[in-house]
Amino acid sequence: MQFLKQYPVRAGVYFLKEPDDTFERVYLKARQIEGRINNDDVVIHLPGMQKDASLKDEWKWRENSCKRFVRYFKQYPGSKVLDLGCGNGWFTNQLAKNVPGQYLGLDINSHELYQAARMFSTTHCRFAYGDIFSQALPHRFFDMIILNASIQYFQSLPRLIERCRLLLTVHGQIHILDSPFYNSSQAAEQARQRSESYYLNLGIPQMAPYYHHHTWGSLSGYKIEVLYDPANPWSKIQKYMYRSANFFPWIKITR
Repeated sequence: MQFLKQYPVRAGVYFLKEPDDTFERVYLKARQIEGRINNDDVVIHLPGMQKDASLKDEWKWRENSCKRFVRYFKQYPGSKVLDLGCGNGWFTNQLAKNVPGQYLGLDINSHELYQAARMFSTTHCRFAYGDIFSQALPHRFFDMIILNASIQYFQSLPRLIERCRLLLTVHGQIHILDSPFYNSSQAAEQARQRSESYYLNLGIPQMAPYYHHHTWGSLSGYKIEVLYDPANPWSKIQKYMYRSANFFPWIKITR
């Protein structure tokens, strides 16, 4: 990705803007309490997780979600891919290992980006600190933009989708994975209240305003396809019998 060469690099991370740790400090504190900030020995094996790990059930369905996506994505070798909200880079790495292409993991969390760059950077897999809404990213450039467990950190989903569409090639795709959607504004508000209580009990109430809840209605007007529906009968059977099915949909949006 030649456009990255104009930006400064620190410890393998391209900085598309000057860092601002206002969100990062709050986010990392919450994730540390939750046990979600992992060392290199754990991250290198993700989405695999030891059987005695506290979050092993969650990582099992995330592993299944990842495998489903990789199977689909093998149809599109050579793609230019933006993994938006990549964190420590485990998902970006899984794609890069399994499907030839050019990959960029983007986040505003420098702590995990440094880890991602240290562990997973290659000539075809890069990591950058930057805001999706900045002018640093080229228009009509990416074939695929993936939002894996990240839409909840964006206040307006339509604004995010519109921005992503500007960055996509003519036949480009947006994929939303591992994030909740609510059937009504009332359900979303109830979830917001639960999140507020959760972060208050966690001792990080300042995290609640950064965590957003989106409805299916926010996708109206877009060409969407649900590639995995947790509400269908087979998904429900998997959840009941194996506790390995994903609780969240996989949504594809095309231009």
